[in-house]
Amino acid sequence: MTPENKQRVRDAFNKAMERNPAGADKPIPEFEKQNILLTSRELITQMLDADGFYDGFEQMASSGKRSFDELLHDIENMKLPMRPKITPPKP
Repeated sequence: MTPENKQRVRDAFNKAMERNPAGADKPIPEFEKQNILLTSRELITQMLDADGFYDGFEQMASSGKRSFDELLHDIENMKLPMRPKITPPKP
């Protein structure tokens, strides 16, 4: 992914957190149930620091199901705290 597109992804996540700072700083319920206190802001920061994270965006956009701009729009408008569809690891 180009540095410009990586920045666009970071900007989209930042917009979501700016729009709902209280939600960004609440623990993620699915993790909290397992006594893991991780906020959406912390998880997003960790994801954005991982180079492999951006590969998923390129794959989704190249699949033709969603354009890159549509993906960014979805990120900007996501609800916080996040509701990941994954089960966090046990501590």
